[in-house]
Amino acid sequence: MTLPSHATRPLAAALCAGIFIVLSAPPSCAAEATGQTPAADSRPEAAGQGVDASQAAKDPTPARRQVPRRNVRVVVKLIDQIGDAAPVVRTVTMTIADGHKSSVRSETYLRLNTEVPAPPGAFAPSDQQVPLMVDATVELLEPEAVLLHLLFNYRIFGDSATGPDGVPVTRRDLSEVLRVLLKPGQPLVVSESADAISDRSVKVEVQADILP
Repeated sequence: MTLPSHATRPLAAALCAGIFIVLSAPPSCAAEATGQTPAADSRPEAAGQGVDASQAAKDPTPARRQVPRRNVRVVVKLIDQIGDAAPVVRTVTMTIADGHKSSVRSETYLRLNTEVPAPPGAFAPSDQQVPLMVDATVELLEPEAVLLHLLFNYRIFGDSATGPDGVPVTRRDLSEVLRVLLKPGQPLVVSESADAISDRSVKVEVQADILP
């Protein structure tokens, strides 16, 4: 049946309005109309945070590291003594930045058997390594206190110490780990170790000086 022209005009206007409403409806309404689950809005404004906050969460700015402003001179003395003989003192001096670590590695090779031939400058099978290794870390706690963390390894060969029944002591290793609070400018004996079988002893004396 054909409708007159005056009746089709309201119908056309209604259809146009209906089409406009469907096209401008939000995704959730369109999804309900089709029976689908609405998708989550991933826009930063909908999530409650801006673009700047999201980028800051992914790439945080690291805290600036404090730069040390003072140096500390550390003097380590190994006082090696056998019985009543005059002590032998070995000294290691290091200058260390506050809050940092320094290391000293000294190695000597001792030829225990001189009858084994070896070319000049070359090592012989009987050569033994004699190390003196020191690691030190310092931290300034206040103007009148220095925290020192000290580690060292000390080896001795071919000395005059003897064990029971006059048996010679051919080698001795001494390793220590010390953590001590020092007053600047004042030496302090932080350890004294006795040999297990001889009358040898080794004292460790340390001193810390804060440099200007």
